[in-house]
Amino acid sequence: MSIPIYSQPCLVPGAAGSNTVYLVGISSIQTGTLEAYTVDLLNINAPAATPFASQSNPQAWSTSQPLACYNYPGLASPIPFLVVQFGAFKTNFVNIKSAGVIDPPTFFPDVAFASPKNFAINGAAGEGSDWVLAITNTTVDGTNSYWAGIRFNSSIASSSQYK
Repeated sequence: MSIPIYSQPCLVPGAAGSNTVYLVGISSIQTGTLEAYTVDLLNINAPAATPFASQSNPQAWSTSQPLACYNYPGLASPIPFLVVQFGAFKTNFVNIKSAGVIDPPTFFPDVAFASPKNFAINGAAGEGSDWVLAITNTTVDGTNSYWAGIRFNSSIASSSQYK
């Protein structure tokens, strides 16, 4: 299968030593559909894409907002990985897990992360729980800063924490 084209895709590396990456994007054909493909780069002149996961939720996924994908550094496997869609007023995120399972999209109420350019994983808090530093659209309680610490959980995305 040819490689799909997305307006704002993201990539995540596959397993160490493999020739694969995960390509994630929002379909321009099926409104509100998050898609993930494995892309085999063994023959770089003829890469092959295979559908891996798909989730339709027009309230969560939009082709007009940037995506970013991240591995969880505390895990030995590239699966699950985190997908974040940034927005001015709401930031949705999910974990994509093995066998193409995608968590329901979730978000932090009243908080949005401004851009993937101001969003960085900066540590692992044990296996499958990573700390992120991000700039938000609102000040963080108690600090008067737009910078926030977020802990994403690889098991259940909705149990992630915003501080």
